[in-house]
Amino acid sequence: MKTKFAGVWATFEYLDDTCAAIKELKNAGFDQITTHTPCARHEIDHALGNPQSRVPFATLAGAFVGFRSGRADHNEDGARLDPAGLR
Repeated sequence: MKTKFAGVWATFEYLDDTCAAIKELKNAGFDQITTHTPCARHEIDHALGNPQSRVPFATLAGAFVGFRSGRADHNEDGARLDPAGLR
């Protein structure tokens, strides 16, 4: 069975108005607030009280591992090591 929409739909022209409305709703006791934006805005995340994502830290760790893996198959002169060990 489909559930019907229950709530309020609003559009805002300015980001400050959006954040102010979110804060007012949170102060009024609403805890399930959903927003849709064309691009991610950190101001809205802060107004909603969402914790910071760990994705940037995972990306940095992956970049470091990839860099080290790429450097591991070269010797100190910068020449590529033969994977079969024939040199």
